[in-house]
Amino acid sequence: MRRRRKLILLAILLIPLGLAATATVLWLSRQSVAHYERRGDELAAAGKYEAAVRVYAVAAQKAERQNARMTKGLGRVVSRALMRIRGRQDLGTGPRDRHRQAELMTKLNRALQRTRSASLDEAFQKSDRSLVLMREAFKLDPAAPGVAAELLDYHHRFAALLGFPATWEALLDTAEAANKALGNQPLILKYRGIARAALAPTRDRTQEELARARDDLAKAIAAAPDDWELIEALARTELLLAGQMKRTGMTDGADQLRQSAYAVVRAPLSRQPDSITARITQLVILLEDGRLNPESADLEQVEARLAGLKTALPEADEPQVRRLARALLAADGPDADGPFAALTPRLSLQAAALLTAHLERHPHDVVCTFLLAGQRWAHGYRDDAVRLYREIAAWDDPPPSALATREGFLVKLMSVEGLAGV
Repeated sequence: MRRRRKLILLAILLIPLGLAATATVLWLSRQSVAHYERRGDELAAAGKYEAAVRVYAVAAQKAERQNARMTKGLGRVVSRALMRIRGRQDLGTGPRDRHRQAELMTKLNRALQRTRSASLDEAFQKSDRSLVLMREAFKLDPAAPGVAAELLDYHHRFAALLGFPATWEALLDTAEAANKALGNQPLILKYRGIARAALAPTRDRTQEELARARDDLAKAIAAAPDDWELIEALARTELLLAGQMKRTGMTDGADQLRQSAYAVVRAPLSRQPDSITARITQLVILLEDGRLNPESADLEQVEARLAGLKTALPEADEPQVRRLARALLAADGPDADGPFAALTPRLSLQAAALLTAHLERHPHDVVCTFLLAGQRWAHGYRDDAVRLYREIAAWDDPPPSALATREGFLVKLMSVEGLAGV
């Protein structure tokens, strides 16, 4: 009996000690995470990205272990007690901690993308890890700064480069998830609208899908009237929708939409008449309209505007060169018809000249290299195309833009080598 009393007394004394020890471990764990995160911030600010990645990774692992402690056994008891003391409704795995973990993963991913790659394989592995980090951060807290935007941008770059339906589906799924979590934010509406417009031709109800895309893009442009990527997307979507309406006999509505597409471009152009971006966008829409409505294409205006841009193009940044090259190459498609068909071969040659000149100034622009390789392949210069794809594979340090091309690049490289018999 006396022995049992001693054991009970000892247990009563040990329980507070155990709780105190657990609380101390949890507190030290929190301090340890904060220490490593601060050290990672210092290294990233100094440009030491490889070291920052290692330190952020340690912080992320410690944060994960800390959360595991707080949801099991004695740690759960202590965390609940601390919640009551602090008047909090959550601890360890609540919104505040998920937000902090999402921010930490975002910092790790940003540092990772700034590191050098010793080979293309290493760049692809980095791409895999980067996408995992972005998805996990989005799952933890899509509202954390930059989390949704960076994941949406990744999927958009990937889809815009490759154009596969599956890549557009990935962008649409991410935009839908972001919309569910965060509501109708302009950036989310923009990417959802772009994805819907790209996928519309693959849907049973193409016209309805284009109308939904147009609605998303129109709402987004109200908040960002000078976003030229958004302006181009809305104008192009209206032209596509006009084409669909025309095919179903709705000619009046189709004509109104065509006029609306030009008005979408005209408004910001009037505010920035000398902007290279604005002038490229206007030409892109002229080319798209010519492709969709060849019988009414204004060939003289296309030629005049292209000639007027030649002297300004060396000053254009990489995204603008890509946009114009894409439009020139798209115009040289198998569906070119009417008077416009006579112009399209020259547009393709213009695109090749534009890309070649641009790559002399920016030899590691992976997107423009892809576009030029595609142009050479389409015109029968298969050896040139394979050489360009292999150039990318031989780069010692593929640029960040290559991170979004992993699967598509490998598919493209293997397919052209197979078709070329090399």
